[in-house]
Amino acid sequence: MLSFLSSNKYILVAVQDSGSASIVRTALPWLLKIGGYRIRPSKRGSYALLGYANIKAGRRPYWIKQSQHYRRKGPSAIRGRLPSFFIKPRPGKLSGSV
Repeated sequence: MLSFLSSNKYILVAVQDSGSASIVRTALPWLLKIGGYRIRPSKRGSYALLGYANIKAGRRPYWIKQSQHYRRKGPSAIRGRLPSFFIKPRPGKLSGSV
């Protein structure tokens, strides 16, 4: 499923309604690998995750966010700031040039 991702990739997962229970059940191993934590699947709920494809075992970055709401409890929303230390200048471009 997510095996095509290389390291240093941000991953955003958002699911609403009936897909919430099934995607969490089938994709739980992958969600855990990108920084999610165990949740209880709920029918007609919502789920959101901001994850990262290069998590070292037991070292979840502080900026990883996850939210889950049950049916009729509103949408799952996540908010945060992503670190920019992964951004590298393109080859052949000097920093600050246009």
